[in-house]
Amino acid sequence: MILLNENNMLLYSEEVIRKVIKSCINYEKSIRVFALQEQDIHTLISHLKYERPVLFHLSEVKYTFFLKEKEAILYPQYLFNKSEYDKLLLCVQDKTEVIKNMIMRYSSDYTKELKVHDYICQNVLYKNEREISHSIIGPLVYSCGVCDGISKTTKLLLQLLGIKAHVITGTARNQQLGEPEAHAWNVVKIDNGWYHLDVTFDKTITVINQRYDYFNISTKEISKDHAVDLSSNEILAINSEKCDDYYVRSGVYFNTLLALEGYLKQQLTRKMKYIQLRASDEINKKDVSGIFNSSLNALKIDCTYRQSINCIRNVYEWEFDYSR
Repeated sequence: MILLNENNMLLYSEEVIRKVIKSCINYEKSIRVFALQEQDIHTLISHLKYERPVLFHLSEVKYTFFLKEKEAILYPQYLFNKSEYDKLLLCVQDKTEVIKNMIMRYSSDYTKELKVHDYICQNVLYKNEREISHSIIGPLVYSCGVCDGISKTTKLLLQLLGIKAHVITGTARNQQLGEPEAHAWNVVKIDNGWYHLDVTFDKTITVINQRYDYFNISTKEISKDHAVDLSSNEILAINSEKCDDYYVRSGVYFNTLLALEGYLKQQLTRKMKYIQLRASDEINKKDVSGIFNSSLNALKIDCTYRQSINCIRNVYEWEFDYSR
């Protein structure tokens, strides 16, 4: 691992970064590093914050920059004392070992990633408990977290499973209010391609059933409601154009109304409790709703249902009760 600036100039080698990490783990009050410009320090601090989950005890890193000497002194601020940190680190190691052993038996990286996604969605409550929710401590020790804590945990678990992943920061449109707000998610390397993965959005998009709207989607798709903050991310070159997201790989993506209708009728005939699918951008919500209602009428299905629609990703979900 090396850190590059926006001009692809070498900033910090893995050796240097490890020395900084060791200093932080040893609770040193000041750390001296070289820096060509002030932005280099920002890049390093961002890297420590988002790419090195073991530094969950950092609250912030202040610094003094000396332009003439081309160096800086970092002043880490710590959330816990050394004894507390060591105890929490043991808890994290025990928990991640259990999760790793649960998932490692699956052969493909795609399935391992899917299991990590599902584990977090099913076991972590989206809740802001101050500082702990923003690090791996929240999800792994207290079973709660917000977007940055969840994305850091996702990265850590995937990394332990041998899968390359990074944390991306920027903004995303609030799913309830529709307003952009600060957000964090992941990019993941699967089958020699990079994908965007937003476990937080999949966790919070609905209360009906597990969703995969933001599981391994392209840069074009994520850009519909996410925006990367390029100034604070070292992963500037990642641009995923792969279009084989969860719904494509699962065979429930439809680019024609005829195919979508056939699938709906098949699932309704089987009286499936849940139906979930994604339609192409050319198919609009009105057409899907029309086909859904006509299918219910044609099959004379007597049921109640509730639905959840993600208009950005054009994903549709229904939960049925056939008991009446």
